[in-house]
Amino acid sequence: MLPGGEVELVLPLRHPEKQALDFLQGQGEWLEKQIAKSVPPIALTDHLRKNPHLSMDGKKRACSMEFKSGKSSPSWLCSEKGSLTLLLDPAANPEKQAILLAREVAKVNLPVRTALLGDRFGLHPNRVRVGDQRSRWGSCSSKGVLSFNWRLLLLQPKLQDYVICHELAHLKIMDHSENYWNFLATLNPKAAELDRQLTKLSGRLMNVGRLAKTVK
Repeated sequence: MLPGGEVELVLPLRHPEKQALDFLQGQGEWLEKQIAKSVPPIALTDHLRKNPHLSMDGKKRACSMEFKSGKSSPSWLCSEKGSLTLLLDPAANPEKQAILLAREVAKVNLPVRTALLGDRFGLHPNRVRVGDQRSRWGSCSSKGVLSFNWRLLLLQPKLQDYVICHELAHLKIMDHSENYWNFLATLNPKAAELDRQLTKLSGRLMNVGRLAKTVK
């Protein structure tokens, strides 16, 4: 089950498609219950009106949206006090603009925050990417590339830093063995507690910004 109520069926290599579809149809009642429980997509603009802040540079920054015509829109501005303003073109779709700008903000800020924490612990990725992952906050490849979800901006600073540390730790230990969790605890002693907090929030926050493809 993916965020937003979408269903993904993963088949083993060379597994008969008809057999898989028969299995899926046989689980119809269970699927209906799971879809009913799923959290519906949440517009980023609605989320920001209710929670007018984003996490950047290890701090909780005030974030507002303003409609402004002209060549400068859509764009974002950061004030001297650190607050963020998303400038939206009133003639265009506000949701799509807000998501575009949030991703741009994340692409600027998350690699910098990762480098800062990486320097603190002596862990240096070969590259940092920012994307629009379906269900993951972050990942680490065998080539030392860290990938983060732009929705990390929606987390509290301590949870954002936890996700970054979680992936930095994978640069040393790729699995989730006991040795890994012990090592992660040396980077962040509250890792286990923060992981539980993140799990509780993931279902809702992973659905923020999922309306852009359906809103015209």
